[in-house]
Order: sequence, then structure tokens, then C-alpha cells
Amino acid sequence: MKIQLRHVQHAVALADEGSYTAAARRLNLSQPALSRSIQVLEDLLGAALFDRTSGGIVPTTIGSIVIQRGRVLLQDATSVEREVRLALGLETGSLTIGAGPYPANISVGTACGLLLRDHPRLRVDVRVADWQSLLQDVLDGALDVAVIEISTSATDTRLDVEALPRHQGYFICNPQHPLVRKTALTLDQVRAFPIVSSTLPERIGAIEAMIRVDTFRLLRDIVIHSDAIGLATASQVQADENAGLITRLPLELPWMHSQYGFVRLRNRTPSPAALAFMDKLCEVEAALSRNAPERARDG
Repeated sequence: MKIQLRHVQHAVALADEGSYTAAARRLNLSQPALSRSIQVLEDLLGAALFDRTSGGIVPTTIGSIVIQRGRVLLQDATSVEREVRLALGLETGSLTIGAGPYPANISVGTACGLLLRDHPRLRVDVRVADWQSLLQDVLDGALDVAVIEISTSATDTRLDVEALPRHQGYFICNPQHPLVRKTALTLDQVRAFPIVSSTLPERIGAIEAMIRVDTFRLLRDIVIHSDAIGLATASQVQADENAGLITRLPLELPWMHSQYGFVRLRNRTPSPAALAFMDKLCEVEAALSRNAPERARDG
């Protein structure tokens, strides 16, 4: 058996604290476990490392040598770990993300928060814009990764595209809207009112947004204070529905759903920070799918 770094760490802690009880508490170990670890180290070195005195536990001459060298080893190990984290870009690196207005509101913000909770010194730049602009930014190499509409880029050989779960879309309005009282709603009735949305892809050509916005918060405010009709997923409006600020209209169209995903340059190796963000976003999206309101799940 060879000396392990944890044995050295235990010996240094014991020397610092001068007590098995205090050292065990510092190391989050039981006192018997710490005693066994010190005994293993002494057996491996063939010498006693500590003496019991009236003033507490103190290192022997050999023990002092081990402690002195051990501190250097522990500092070196910490430096190695930090340098690796720096190389991975997860401590003081940077990450530039593009997000369409819908994914930005649905999941990207939460994923960024979770990423920064784990890596608080990571510099993150999130650009929210329409999907066409962000797609060009990806092609120009200005973004590490974009979370945008993928219906027009899935076959582009310059790109790596990974789809994320789809979310059913709904028409939303304020509770006093004239359409709320309709019993058999049609798409033509909805289109009689101004529709507010971000830039829509061609696959949703049956709907024309007369009012175009680049943030969901702006869409929400316009809907609440006018007769405009917005497009949203269930998770985006659940809190406002519960608060009586917004109503989902009873017209569910199977083709009106999100179709966004990760878009990256194919010839650029993703940084560890980008991969960590993508992992977090996948976790958030999976949780949204599991916790989707029943009406959305049925759709």
C-alpha cells in the first residue's frame, strides 16, 4: 500500500488542531477513522508521527518533516485542481450564448442560473434576438452555442444541430378579451385580432404576427393591456393564469409548437463551458416535460 494524499491531509489536520476530536470534526470523519488513518500512515513510514503531551497531540521529529512536506503536497494538489478548472473554462472562462425569445424565457434563463450556481466566476453573455439573426451569428463564429428555431437549419452541413423537447403553443389573451366567451373558436376568429409574437418560422405560415417583439416579457405586457393575442407555451403563462392575468384560448393546433434546439458550428469543438450549459439546459427541459400541465401534455 502506498501513501495516499488523504493520509497526508489527515496528518496535517491533526497537527493543526492538536486534538483527534477537533481534527476529526474538521475533516468530517469519525475519531476512530482518523486514528486508523494516522496509524496506516505511521505503519507505511515505519515511524511514530505524533506524541501525546499534556498540551495535546504534537508531531514527533519525523512527524514534523511529514507535516512540512505534506503541506506542500496539499498546496500543489489544490493548484493542479484549480489549473485544470481554468483549462476547462469553468471557473474564470467565458461563454457566449444566443437565445430566441421563446427558449430564453422557457428554459435558457434557468439553465444559466444553474450553471452560474456551480461556476460563479464564469463570464456569460446571453444575447436574445430573433432566430435568423442568431443563426447568422453562429455562422459568423460570434456565438459558442445558440438555442433557436431549427426547422430551417437542421440540414445545414455547416452546423451541428440538436433538437430539444417540443412544447405545445397556445393562443393567449387577457381574461376580458371578446374571444374568451366564444364556445367554438376558429383560427379565422383569432386572426381577426392583432397577433403579437417574435419572428415566426415558415412552418407556422398560417399565423402572421402583426406585432413583433424580441422578449416574452414585452409580449406578455402587450397581451395583458390590449386585445392583442399572443403565442405562448403552458409553462410560460401558468403563473399568470393562476393570477387571473392571462387566459389560454380553447383552440389547440397540433402544428403550433416549439421546434428549437442547440445550434453550433460543426468545425468548432465546443468548450467545456458550452457543454456544461447544454447539460444544464437539457436537465431543465426534461423537468419541464415531466411537469407539464395536463392540458399541455395531452396536446
